[in-house]
Amino acid sequence: MKSANEFTITGVFVALLIALQWALSVLPSVELVSVFSAVFCYSFGVKKGVIAMTAFSLLRCFVFGFFPTAMLLYLVYYNLFAVCFGFLGNKMRKKEGAGTHLWVILLVILITPCFTLLDNLITPLVLGFSKNAAKIYFASSLPFMATQTVCAALTTALLFYPLRKVFKSVSE
Repeated sequence: MKSANEFTITGVFVALLIALQWALSVLPSVELVSVFSAVFCYSFGVKKGVIAMTAFSLLRCFVFGFFPTAMLLYLVYYNLFAVCFGFLGNKMRKKEGAGTHLWVILLVILITPCFTLLDNLITPLVLGFSKNAAKIYFASSLPFMATQTVCAALTTALLFYPLRKVFKSVSE
């Protein structure tokens, strides 16, 4: 980060993500972290996105607990998320149009299930689940994965442009 302004923007953004996650934590699979993160990474690029997502992944532990499986999941998933949306933003930011919105929504639909799928790999491995227990864990996660993907797609469809305007004004 080159300036205090960039550091402050990233810090406030990470705090906002943690507050959003905490506020909606009572509603399973309903979240706004994905759309806010997508717009931030799209707007600010891969490097700042990775910094923000790493900070979010680690600092959220002070609110939700230091669970090794969750820490590993968040660090892997959200850094992958930052790379994907940062790269998309780098490619499309200069020629934004109707197609941009569609690409962002499609990427959200593709990447959101990866959170649950990664969890279905990490948690059974780290906690030493039996093969049968891992299958049950996977099967029980599918309804949450579907709900979370639909929620992320809808919130991205509705909030991408308004949030993009805010982040664009902050980034200039």
